[in-house]
Amino acid sequence: MDAANQIFIFLVCVLVGVASGVVYELFYILRKLCGDVAGIVFDVLFFLAFAAMSVFAAVLFSFPDFRVYMYLGNVLGLILYLKSVHRIVAFLLKLCYNKARKGIKRRKITKNSKKKEVHPI
Repeated sequence: MDAANQIFIFLVCVLVGVASGVVYELFYILRKLCGDVAGIVFDVLFFLAFAAMSVFAAVLFSFPDFRVYMYLGNVLGLILYLKSVHRIVAFLLKLCYNKARKGIKRRKITKNSKKKEVHPI
């Protein structure tokens, strides 16, 4: 196996790691919604999905056999995703959550203030 082929395989593995970061984002949201016990289940499901994506890429691109740099590429891609895109997505989700919470709070306040008003007869 020549060096160019190994670099291609490494880059594919990095992209698989980044793609697995997107899958992680979905499981992250589900973990936050469902609680601690379900979080363990979602973590196991994520790692199974991560392994399936790695095997799928290996079969799709006909990788010759498993090499350590392939695993490192997957982990590097996941870390790159978590350190960059995940932070942006988490910030935007928090921003949307806070806006929705303020809107709901305002509706409750105006609804309660209308109930307390006494109209003269």
